Amino acid sequence: MENHYYQVIPLVKIPLNKCPFFTYKFNEKIPFGTLVFIPFGKKNIKGVVFEKQSKPSFRTRNILKIKTLDLINSDQLKLAQKISDYYYSPLGVVLKFFVFNLTKKISEIKSETITPDKKIVLTKEQGEVIQKILKTKTKKSLIFGPSSSGKTEIAMELIKRKLKKGQQSLVVLPEIFLSYQEIYPYQKRFHNKKVALLHSKLKPSEVSTIWKNLKNGQIDILISTKIGCFMPFKNLGLIVVDEEQDISHKNWDKNPKYHVEKVTGWLSKQTNSRLVFLSATPSVNNYWNAKNKQNNWELIKLPSLEINQTKIRKPAIKILNLWEESYQKQGDIIFSQKLIESFKKTIALKKIVLILVPYHGKSQAVFCENCKTSLKCPKCQTSLVHTKDEYHCLHCNYKLSSLSNCPNCKSYKLKNIGFGTESVANQLKKFFPQAKLEVIGRSNFEKNQHREKLFNKIKGNKINFLVGNQTIAKGFDFPNIDLVAILNAQRWTGKADYKFDERWLGGFFQIGGRLNRPNSNQKGLMYIQTFKSNLKILNYLENWDWLKFAKKELLTRKSLNYPPYSRIFKLSLRDIKKERVEKNSQKLYNQLQSQFEKEGFQIFEPYYGFVKKRGIFWNKHILIKIKPDQKFSVLNENLKKISQQWNIDPDPENIF
Repeated sequence: MENHYYQVIPLVKIPLNKCPFFTYKFNEKIPFGTLVFIPFGKKNIKGVVFEKQSKPSFRTRNILKIKTLDLINSDQLKLAQKISDYYYSPLGVVLKFFVFNLTKKISEIKSETITPDKKIVLTKEQGEVIQKILKTKTKKSLIFGPSSSGKTEIAMELIKRKLKKGQQSLVVLPEIFLSYQEIYPYQKRFHNKKVALLHSKLKPSEVSTIWKNLKNGQIDILISTKIGCFMPFKNLGLIVVDEEQDISHKNWDKNPKYHVEKVTGWLSKQTNSRLVFLSATPSVNNYWNAKNKQNNWELIKLPSLEINQTKIRKPAIKILNLWEESYQKQGDIIFSQKLIESFKKTIALKKIVLILVPYHGKSQAVFCENCKTSLKCPKCQTSLVHTKDEYHCLHCNYKLSSLSNCPNCKSYKLKNIGFGTESVANQLKKFFPQAKLEVIGRSNFEKNQHREKLFNKIKGNKINFLVGNQTIAKGFDFPNIDLVAILNAQRWTGKADYKFDERWLGGFFQIGGRLNRPNSNQKGLMYIQTFKSNLKILNYLENWDWLKFAKKELLTRKSLNYPPYSRIFKLSLRDIKKERVEKNSQKLYNQLQSQFEKEGFQIFEPYYGFVKKRGIFWNKHILIKIKPDQKFSVLNENLKKISQQWNIDPDPENIF
């Protein structure tokens, strides 16, 4: 039987300066992009068939088994290679994102009976934005408009036009929980089309169904988190990235450290599809790029929406100074008297209150009254958090029963310092024992049934209070939310990371945007409760002026040579031995200094981040800044040669 020889890409970590292809043989013809099992070293692993080749002069091993035919197409491989090159991640590791766990079992895409939307008539301003997008030669637009300005309507109109051409659309959302709420408007608008929802919590059979139907063109619109970028579209014509500024668009927890903004840019070019970013608080970098027409960007501003001759208003914003009450009370002040009175008025009107809290659980930290020390994780050396009946670490799986004594002095006099979502909820129950409230966090909001129950309660006016962290600041679109309260606003400030102000203030704008939605009474009120009422950054929020903040922030970044005026690379090393981390990071720093001193690159000495130790691993970083006019190719070649122990993150979302 004749053997055929193929180059195969093993789905493992191979050094960047080594060839990612290995030659194997098989007694049958195998098409490009097929997933196979191969022997690699002493293990049997998965690999993707790249191309056929002639018989080599060296011995080859056999492909063991074919897993999935035609799993990867040529466009997907090109995209994977782009990601690999830009994010310094081995091609085999990148391809794992494209290799979905497909099953023979197929789930039917649920087609619920949905009342179609009445015909939507675009406003004059929305129509002008559509025409501007369609006329522009660039394929990449940033639509910048305040909350409730109709950005989603513009996206839907663009989708409608692509559908008429027989083209598919991808809508990328930052969070799983947003996707559940977002799919309904699209299903109502496009009730006679196939709309699918994709995220990481779906069953393999559900993912398999979406994968196959996208590939053969039977899905018209895909609403997805960032994993949708790796799906095989038959005829993609439009990509919409909603809440483009959101940190969840970055794959920050594992390699490759890709960002949706870059990946969708490459995907758009490959498929010749139009790319549209939406945001009420655009990232400062992307605002600058679009304003200056960098990298084929186009900035399009959208004014506030007007419905039935009524303009959507900005919420009334009031800052409450806690110092006035702190002299009269002891301990933490969770709610000021003025806030309690506003709560009473809001729930009496059968409206909903959103409460944003800086911390999870019952407290900010746990303190021993006997030896005056705070309880810390023995692995990470970070403060433990009190939730329900245990103390646990937010960075690893370490837990302690809340009945435990102090590890330092064995005293049982443990006290909570500050407050979190659970203690806020408990306090609300004391003031309003009949009130219906929900505490929202990632742990209880990632399951479909939890989200569905919650949204139905909100729609049916069966909730008085929603308490949570940043999760509740995003995407809630209900006209019956009338009051937003941000507790201890100063607790959110003070981090040294250069993007912190942008994210912190942006979160406040986002939660303020849950007020005065279309069809609401336009009387939304936002309270910011703080001990630091003189925080200048809050002026931008009071004036509802994100653009003014962005311009001021750009001046600061220019003076400090931060993006968009430079590029940043964060090199990270982790090891169980602290001494080894410090020795090897110093060694690489010295090496980089000697190599690039003449090039003028800024290379910062090795440093620990906010969390020095995560679990059993110590973490140290080296930061490199280069200006746009400096020789990137020289740095690029050297970074590829760095030991695979180092993790390289171009354009990091945080530097600590």
